[in-house]
Amino acid sequence: MPSSKAKSSKSKAKPASASVAATVSKPIMFGGDISVGALLAEMLGTFALTAAVLVANGSPLIAGMVVLVMVVAFGKISGGHFNPAVSLGLFFTRKLSAWRTAGYIVAQILGAVLALMIVTKFITTGTPMFDQTTGATMTQAYAVKVPAGEWEQFFAEALGALIFGFGIGAIAYAKKEGLEAGFAAGVSLFIGLVVATLGSAAVLNPAVALGVSAYNNNGWTWIAYALGPIVGMTVGIWLFKLMQWDAAERRSVKA
Repeated sequence: MPSSKAKSSKSKAKPASASVAATVSKPIMFGGDISVGALLAEMLGTFALTAAVLVANGSPLIAGMVVLVMVVAFGKISGGHFNPAVSLGLFFTRKLSAWRTAGYIVAQILGAVLALMIVTKFITTGTPMFDQTTGATMTQAYAVKVPAGEWEQFFAEALGALIFGFGIGAIAYAKKEGLEAGFAAGVSLFIGLVVATLGSAAVLNPAVALGVSAYNNNGWTWIAYALGPIVGMTVGIWLFKLMQWDAAERRSVKA
């Protein structure tokens, strides 16, 4: 009898290595709501997106491709937002907690600012400028040309973000993962950017807008390039959620 108890106790005991691995593999903060890896993924993804937009002179195709790759690479770590409008849109649709939303936005802004600093410092693309102080020829980083209109910019950014929001809604509510998630995010962003060019500088990302100098002393630029994408993204995600709910209700009635 004693030997059988000893065997059962040994079989229930967990290896020390397993408990250590579980502790090390999940670096968390804020009560376990945000992982360090997720914050780094959001920062690096936004860095890559902003740098690509700067170097490629705002190409919608390049932006869509970068988002596709970043979502596939980091989707399972952070969800693959790389955009404050995406994080806030998911927060307003109750898919993201307040702590994680705030952490992601800070990481995204840091990534965009870091990209602007590095591209401006080390990559010689853009318009050559003559520095009156030092006499040296410098290179100015790519900056979007902000249209003269006011509400046109806001509605263009909101409409483009709404289309982008359909892709994000598909990822969040239709459970798209991997390449499917990357394709949904990248293609919907590309289409949204193309549509937004009708009335705005076509950014659809409040963090990237910092990197491409979309904000200026005119308060309308902040309304257009910060608030516009957030409004459009939230509406787009909500619409996808309602359409999916309606389709599920109809299937349940038929069954």
